[in-house]
Amino acid sequence: MEFPELELLAPAGKWDALEQVIEAGADAVYLGGKGFNMRMLRPDFNFSEQEIKAAADLLHEKNKKLYITVNGLYHDQEISQIKEYLQGLENIGVDGFIVQDMGIVQISQELGLKTPLHASVQMGIGSIPAAQYLEDLGFTRAIFSKNLSLEEITAIHQQTHLEIEFFVHGDLCISHTGQCHLSSFVSGQSANRGCCVKPCRWQYALTADGEYQYLLASNDLCLYPCLPALIDAGVVSFKIEGRMRDKEYLSHLVKTYRRALDRIIRDPKDPGIDQDEMQELENRKIRNFTTGNLWGKPVHSYVDPTGTREPKFISRSINLKRLSAVDGPSLISTDGFINNSKIKELTIKVQNAACAAEAFKNGADKVIIGLEKFRQTDDRGDRVQEVIDWGRAENVQVWLETPRIVTQKDVKLLNQVALKYLSQNIAGVIVNDYGSFQLLKDKGCQIFGGAGLNITNQAAAMLAVRQGLTGVTASPELHFDSLASLLKTDGVLELIVQGPLCGLITDHCLIEPDGSQCRIKCSEHAYHLLDKKRQAYVVRTDQDCRNYIYHPFDLCLYNELPALSQIGLRYIRIDGQFYDHALLGKVTAIYKRAIDRINKAKPLGTDDYQDLIELFPGGLTKAQLFFEN
Repeated sequence: MEFPELELLAPAGKWDALEQVIEAGADAVYLGGKGFNMRMLRPDFNFSEQEIKAAADLLHEKNKKLYITVNGLYHDQEISQIKEYLQGLENIGVDGFIVQDMGIVQISQELGLKTPLHASVQMGIGSIPAAQYLEDLGFTRAIFSKNLSLEEITAIHQQTHLEIEFFVHGDLCISHTGQCHLSSFVSGQSANRGCCVKPCRWQYALTADGEYQYLLASNDLCLYPCLPALIDAGVVSFKIEGRMRDKEYLSHLVKTYRRALDRIIRDPKDPGIDQDEMQELENRKIRNFTTGNLWGKPVHSYVDPTGTREPKFISRSINLKRLSAVDGPSLISTDGFINNSKIKELTIKVQNAACAAEAFKNGADKVIIGLEKFRQTDDRGDRVQEVIDWGRAENVQVWLETPRIVTQKDVKLLNQVALKYLSQNIAGVIVNDYGSFQLLKDKGCQIFGGAGLNITNQAAAMLAVRQGLTGVTASPELHFDSLASLLKTDGVLELIVQGPLCGLITDHCLIEPDGSQCRIKCSEHAYHLLDKKRQAYVVRTDQDCRNYIYHPFDLCLYNELPALSQIGLRYIRIDGQFYDHALLGKVTAIYKRAIDRINKAKPLGTDDYQDLIELFPGGLTKAQLFFEN
């Protein structure tokens, strides 16, 4: 058996760690600059541009490669600096940019940069269409989602020419693909911008009388025994996590994986495992180990509820800001913005035909049906067909929305469902991942970008429109000034103004962590995660038993609508997929009246705001993310 050229890829957060991992046998190193990467909480880590140049010279002298993490999400105010930064890195001669933000792709093309693009793990590459989309954009490598099974990796490899990079050791985010909004929602500090306060590492109780445990704190990934299987699946770059780790820890890991890979290369029949090395990994581990999703859906061993080996972290549960009856609009200056703008469209996402009827009756311009299925919703049969029929009778638009998570096993069903309803006058499809876009873009329908694409800057929005999307939904993580800038984008930009805030999605079931014992209790009882402040984060479950963790309070930007209209917002959405028909009808009517008043330059109704407060006794929030830096 002949092997492709295999690469052991090591992290470095400081110069001494860089020297150590090179000496230990890394074939390539990835690191971040001081300004634009996913490790921004520690100013004593990361590299200046001078240090990056020195690192490139050192690695190239030894015939090794250097990849730079430009893997956060960026705002328009940062784009000019990023352009200079990327051009400087290209001049240095680095061997690849690791990116999450599609705006970086647009910038790279505008500048004519030749540095290869590597798709960050946070792009969530989990299907053949997603990999094909990246290939079409010019990516040469993808860091596949940590949530993929070995079978899924193999299937995607067989249908793509992308180099496959895969994490084999280190910290493992409980959130699917590491895409998490929870830090933003509770603190205003975005995990997608390198400033995560790690709410997943806090203690929670699953029920009101439950024991406080580390229910979201995943164990560390260790795939040392799995290297031959990963090679057979098509992985060519084996990545160690740990840019914030010290040189001794990293050096040991690199030496261990180097020896294992070398044994396999010398003799393909060698499993690569040395029991003494495995024991030493156990002795030096920070947390307990897990193989994640590699052999299928994770079970109870995925986390350590006791927290016996959980390192201490500086953050703790935060008192969340809840709207009260006396709250008014934020004191935001809109000087210099559009003064005669009007809100053009109110879109409502519904869970069934009864809800759709209420939305239409109370003034919705467009209705969305989600293709994801939650065990806690009332679908009442074929909800899609019912709503299509109702919309046709009322001459209103009905759209489908793809699930937030689409892996390879979902592709066939998604294609079948989409084709079924596209033939029945569906107005279009909202996609939340690029694989779904690739799958549907030639089906002859309108396609709109959902919040799952996490669009935070004009460059990313421009690329989306250039690729064929009719518009995009703004990232739920944007602050007001960044949203104002994004609204200058050509094309339709929608903002979700009311609804539940999904902080993270995890493949790990909190309710029945041992899947073999599942009795689908989640369909019969409501579950919450209670933090140490006794704030209750809603837990919902989809048809694949993924758990969705929601902010304790629903988003409500009612009072902010005048300011949002002043900066150019034309399209707003209510995410009402968990609202029953009576509640949805009332909420729709309230927002429709608000739009009518704004468009006539009249003040909002204070009675309507009071009604919203009363309709949501569990609480409402305008979330720090839009209005506080």
